[in-house]
Amino acid sequence: MERRACGWWLAGAVALAVAVGCEPAKELPTEVPKQAPPADVWAAPTESDPTAKAHVEKVVKAFTAGKPDLLAKVKYSRAALKGTMVISGENPAVRAITGVWPDRYAVANDLQIADQKLLVRAWSNRTRFTAMNGDREQENINRSETASVFVADGTGQHWMALLQPLTDPKAVVYDLQSVTGTSPQTGLLHPVTLVKLALPDRPLFQLTFDSKTDTLLRVEYMIRESGVDRRKQWTALEHKPGPDGLILPTKTEVRHDGQLVERWTVEKWEFPATIPDTEFDPPTPKQ
Repeated sequence: MERRACGWWLAGAVALAVAVGCEPAKELPTEVPKQAPPADVWAAPTESDPTAKAHVEKVVKAFTAGKPDLLAKVKYSRAALKGTMVISGENPAVRAITGVWPDRYAVANDLQIADQKLLVRAWSNRTRFTAMNGDREQENINRSETASVFVADGTGQHWMALLQPLTDPKAVVYDLQSVTGTSPQTGLLHPVTLVKLALPDRPLFQLTFDSKTDTLLRVEYMIRESGVDRRKQWTALEHKPGPDGLILPTKTEVRHDGQLVERWTVEKWEFPATIPDTEFDPPTPKQ
């Protein structure tokens, strides 16, 4: 059976996934060998390019419908998603995301594989990372690598949609290009703008924007996951006005090395005034 989505969230569910028919040859090891991070082809400068910074300002204006002060509001965010994750075929799933930029992030995946239901959750609270399968903490993971992947995926697949990495004081944006690319909406050739983004302790990101509307269409990055260099692509679809008029994607897709692994509909975006730190601390696991 088909199994592509091997990531941080699946580490705790591998035994069950194999039991319902996934290929044993693709099981995650209990301890991933520690290796140097992948050498990406992008060499980041130490300072932002002025033209790239000017484009970011345009993007912020489009995202906030001309009210850039709203950007500070989305540092506290929640999202509710419903869709599928490709594990053994396309498995139905529900995802809840809670975050405080830049260093707190939590995800809960409620999914079904055949007749088995799984609840796989992870929390990153500053320097502390925890992953749980059901009510038990996962120990059979390379914690350092898994935490890095979790933070990178959160940055590329949640925070980019809210433009927080682009406007972070430590961000370096550069290599602005105007090209003709394929529209994720129609599949047709379409004018797009590319910009690269470097941020400490994150992979290098390439961002694709619609040249006419300045909306974010795609995020691409490479990271080592389960001992393999994997290029990831997050695509934003069907942008619509959300809370406070912010222009947000309502559908998203994730691909690993070109293969579809996740497809989501965003059912709700929320931007509360604050989120307590306790939401980024996991419950006491059962022994």
